[in-house]
Amino acid sequence: MKFEKLNENKLRITLNISDLTDKNIDYQSFMANSIDTQKLFLDMLEKAEKEVGFDTKDYKIMIEALVTSKGDFIVTVTRYMPNESSSTSSKKKTLKIKRRYTQIVKNKLIYSFNSFDDFILFCNCLDENIIKNINKVSKNISLYLFKDTYFLLLNNINTDYKCTKPFVTKLAEFATYMHNSNILEYKLREYGKVIIENRAIKTCIKYFG
Repeated sequence: MKFEKLNENKLRITLNISDLTDKNIDYQSFMANSIDTQKLFLDMLEKAEKEVGFDTKDYKIMIEALVTSKGDFIVTVTRYMPNESSSTSSKKKTLKIKRRYTQIVKNKLIYSFNSFDDFILFCNCLDENIIKNINKVSKNISLYLFKDTYFLLLNNINTDYKCTKPFVTKLAEFATYMHNSNILEYKLREYGKVIIENRAIKTCIKYFG
């Protein structure tokens, strides 16, 4: 089990199947959000506070879980501003967990980042092999700024290329998938500001890596 504090309000936890086995939780129970799974998440939050100082007490939290192509589990915990009127510890709350899967079914994707720093962090966390072959994953990768949010637009995606799935899996850890990509792309091109055109990831690594 590995804890990584991505920023002040976001934590990434990496687990493998042995971590679940140690808690007597199988894959099916984990994906079904069982009572044991709820306890596991609460235990992880306690450890995160001790190991990396990520405190969730009195915060609203969202947990997103995905399964990587290697069979590992990536859990992203996002905390929101605490509710000052609430005196109930987060340990007594029911955790709402979203699970994401890395199925790529179209050749265009748009993801949103909360900040440019998050985008930089994502680029610098990419595997060297993915960076080297990023042009084979997508022919056109551009970064836009629209309404104080950064959007990564990927066109002409090669869904069959070996690096595409792990790339999108990593992307989902740092950014949010946007639906209605055709409409959003039009808005970005019409009203958004181009921050980095065509080679957004390699350009970011070159200047901010």
